[in-house]
Amino acid sequence: MNAQYLDIDVHFARFMSNLGETRDPQLYQLFAQLSQALRQQHSCIDLGQRPNTADWVAKLQALPCVGQPNVQAIDREALKKPLILENNRLYLHRYYQYERRIAADLIRRNQPSEGVDPTLLREILTPLFDGFAGGHTEIDWQAVAVLQALTRRLTIITGGPGTGKTSTVAKLLQAFSALPGQEQAVIKLAAPTGKAAMRLKQGLRQAESLLIRGSLVADEFAVDAMSARPAIEVQTLHRLLGMRLDGKSWRHDERYPLTADLLIIDEVSMIDLAMMDRLLRALPSHCRLVLLGDPDQLPSVETGNFLMDICQYSAGYSPALQALATSVLGANLTVADGEHKLRDAFCRLTKSYRFAAQQGIGRTAQAIQQGLPVEASNQVSLCAFTDLAVNPELLLAPYRDYLRLVASPDVSAEQLLDLFEQTRILAAVREGDFGVEQLNEAIEAQLLTTGFRTNSAFYQGRPIMIRRNDYSLGLFNGDVGICLLNDETQQWYVAFRDGDGTIMTYLASRLPPHETCFVMTVHKSQGSEFKTVTLVLAEVASSTADPLVTRELLYTAVTRARQHITLYSTPALLNQALNNRARRNSGLGERFF
Repeated sequence: MNAQYLDIDVHFARFMSNLGETRDPQLYQLFAQLSQALRQQHSCIDLGQRPNTADWVAKLQALPCVGQPNVQAIDREALKKPLILENNRLYLHRYYQYERRIAADLIRRNQPSEGVDPTLLREILTPLFDGFAGGHTEIDWQAVAVLQALTRRLTIITGGPGTGKTSTVAKLLQAFSALPGQEQAVIKLAAPTGKAAMRLKQGLRQAESLLIRGSLVADEFAVDAMSARPAIEVQTLHRLLGMRLDGKSWRHDERYPLTADLLIIDEVSMIDLAMMDRLLRALPSHCRLVLLGDPDQLPSVETGNFLMDICQYSAGYSPALQALATSVLGANLTVADGEHKLRDAFCRLTKSYRFAAQQGIGRTAQAIQQGLPVEASNQVSLCAFTDLAVNPELLLAPYRDYLRLVASPDVSAEQLLDLFEQTRILAAVREGDFGVEQLNEAIEAQLLTTGFRTNSAFYQGRPIMIRRNDYSLGLFNGDVGICLLNDETQQWYVAFRDGDGTIMTYLASRLPPHETCFVMTVHKSQGSEFKTVTLVLAEVASSTADPLVTRELLYTAVTRARQHITLYSTPALLNQALNNRARRNSGLGERFF
């Protein structure tokens, strides 16, 4: 067997060969490759990309362990046929079912909701999108997105960082509250992680505050609708679906669905196939579903690349939605030909309110998306990797202001949290040379050398990231806090900021599993934004790190920065990343035709 296979791949290949009653060495190799592909988060193997596809298909169809597609459920008989062959793709039964059910549910939901009079829609949306009917030739895609969400049961809003996805949600919530008959509607919002949920909650509070102070002040019914609406909790998907303490069973499913009339999910690019399948099965059929995310960002940590897959092919708009958008918004949408079954569901926000498209970070992000070379600019610094290797003190450079503040007398937890959240060092991998663990150790070694800290586990100003959800404490994977000493009790405590901006403190000894986080992975940074970012790419990519250093990783890292990014790399690795895509084998995108 190939040295790249793990023991689990070998055991899987042996088990499938026995179940399939075959000793064909080529099939044995194929089964090992399927196990490896699943470990690398692919949902299947695409035999259509191989020579002699017809021969492979014929061999597999003859095996008793390979079942037929369109099986409706995983039952005892299906367990005897754990593999599914469909359209030249070989699946493990579970992942085939995920794809099939997800596609079927989205197609079923993609229909108009109850009719709303266009005149009323125009009356509701006009104060939210000031001047959209003023003869502008440029389409206000935020207004289009809200119109879709008000009139359809499925809306998928995509766009890069700073394109206004959160402010679009804030306007949608106001508009939805103003619809007749929705006074008692149950609205729920969720995100894949606790950190993402907190960021969405903070973003909505800021956006709604701006709306109240802005054009909506003169619009009495919209302000009243917002004021009358109770505060909406933003939950993690795990809490929304009621994950039990065993971590394996859930309170809500198709038998006990969620109570919701409108469900909005943020950071959908982080959701894997299994979680999306679980969510859709627990959602009542009448509920409007709004999904938000950036398909160009890194895919989920687990199997699949749901958002990129469903955005794989252009869906476009129908004549009916074009006519509605023209009537309500004065927007002339382009009607799409073809038979995409998610037509009218998508809206892509294109205008960035954070970056100028032709300069600095905005221009760099566009270049990365197109696979073009990254160039230095006033907002982008390209540094030799050897500088960092020779002079590890450079790792402290982004945190000099923060460390200076930590050493100040009478500094508050709020001040430290505010300043620490202005910058971050990101790495591609957790382990290995110049991974998160090694870089954090290097920074703490420098702090020890300078006398900033002692050998104790906790020290003044230590930034801490939670690694496991603790619902009893209200701390979630990805939450970042600052360690401080209580002068009166001489006990260490850690201060966090919750979604309302309130500072919450916990004894350090009570924290769930955590780690120092001067440096974090690019994956963990998704959804965050910092004033400045430093990205460190490992000089030598191992066989396991190699697939992680991708164009999507670069794009995600660069767009975390608002003002400046410093990139430590070698030209060869940077070029490798630009040409390496985070593609995962899947048949999901083709299920909408």
